[in-house]
Amino acid sequence: MCKIFLVIWGAFVSVSVCAQTCIGGTEYEGKNGHVYCYSNYSVNWWTAFRWCASQGRHLATPEEICDYMTGTFPRVCYNLDGISSEVADFIGWTSLAAGNGKAYRYHRNAHAVDSQSVLWDGRAICY
Repeated sequence: MCKIFLVIWGAFVSVSVCAQTCIGGTEYEGKNGHVYCYSNYSVNWWTAFRWCASQGRHLATPEEICDYMTGTFPRVCYNLDGISSEVADFIGWTSLAAGNGKAYRYHRNAHAVDSQSVLWDGRAICY
């Protein structure tokens, strides 16, 4: 009986932890068909990282945001053109560190991925 309980309890815990949500954020489908969750408020990179994890997701990589990018940074990306149009200059964090206390971020108005200090504010883009 105890083994059955542990198996059922273990299955429940793994399902509840892995379920993807977007609480405190907005879901958006990119032109590549991927569904992203971006936070409705600006945070630093560390908080963005933790927020995505709390949603059962991860900060999106530049490649997940712009699957067809080539070349060096900043890279042009039109996948998320319609994201957060109510925000004049949407900037969202990605998961990739850029070195020297920086991380890569997506700039909607510039259609590009560039880098900035992890202490600056931006929104989380989770995948």
